[in-house]
Amino acid sequence: SAGRVRSTIKHVATVRNKFKDNEKGNTAKDSCTPLPVPPDYDHGLFIGANLSYGIGGEPMEPPSPLGDYRGVSSLLHKLVAGNRGKVLVFGGSMTEGGGCSQPAARGGKVLLERACAWPARLCQWLRAAFPTAEVTVQNMAQHGISTYVLFAQLGLLLESHGDADLIIIDTLTNDAWAWAPEERRSSNRISLVYEAFIRSVRDILPSVEIFVLLAGCGSCGQQWSAQSKIARHYDLPTLDFYSMEGMPRLWGRVHPPWQVHSVIADTIAGVWAQSWETNCSKGPLGPLPLGKSYWPATDLAGHTTCKEPLSVYVAGTPNPTR
Repeated sequence: SAGRVRSTIKHVATVRNKFKDNEKGNTAKDSCTPLPVPPDYDHGLFIGANLSYGIGGEPMEPPSPLGDYRGVSSLLHKLVAGNRGKVLVFGGSMTEGGGCSQPAARGGKVLLERACAWPARLCQWLRAAFPTAEVTVQNMAQHGISTYVLFAQLGLLLESHGDADLIIIDTLTNDAWAWAPEERRSSNRISLVYEAFIRSVRDILPSVEIFVLLAGCGSCGQQWSAQSKIARHYDLPTLDFYSMEGMPRLWGRVHPPWQVHSVIADTIAGVWAQSWETNCSKGPLGPLPLGKSYWPATDLAGHTTCKEPLSVYVAGTPNPTR
């Protein structure tokens, strides 16, 4: 419940931060100076600068990065040099900010939906960490969307985003709930579509990094297995909330309150900052090639999507066909 979440998340600054001396962001070009780690950065309109995300009364350290973070490091190298960086976020209504509402700090208006959701909070950290860069985090989440539906739209969704540096995929919750009941029980089916989606993203945008976010939803175990084995196979950079102790209880429901969105954004920021410390000196190497598929090519061949749409029909618009 929301009350349990509020009692679990302690409003005191006890998150440990070994980079505390670097709270103003990284302003030196090509510098490997450590990045500010939550809670020690300017949260802007978001309340949260003095939060600790305690689970069971204990402070929650950012988890260790899973997978290969070289592609994330490439994005951060662009930003530290003061260049443009673009992140796309795909997911369902939770990612979109469904049910999220928070009074704004500094006397601002109440933050609702997308303005309250974790992608907007992650953008705030990136802008605080890289004040000379031009940062875009575009929340492209859609209500009720699963990986399967997202896959069907992929060519259209990406056709105007050839400049994207990184894509965050957050579809676990809807893969657990938005599929037909018989398909939800088929983890192989979900896994196949998830892999086909990832490979198609890289076919369309060969240099983009794919960052996997596995939600902390409490009833997503079978679907978590389907997605996580693909992420591990490709060694994709991953943040696994589902496996974090106490997180499904903290998450609570499909549309959690703003505190959970704050946890998500600040945990991503903490993990990215850790990966920067490890990978910065290696330079902007770019993402790993995907290589051999997990599922046989014959199985993947049954899951295809339009990668270069020639025409589009959008219902409910003045000129639906183009």
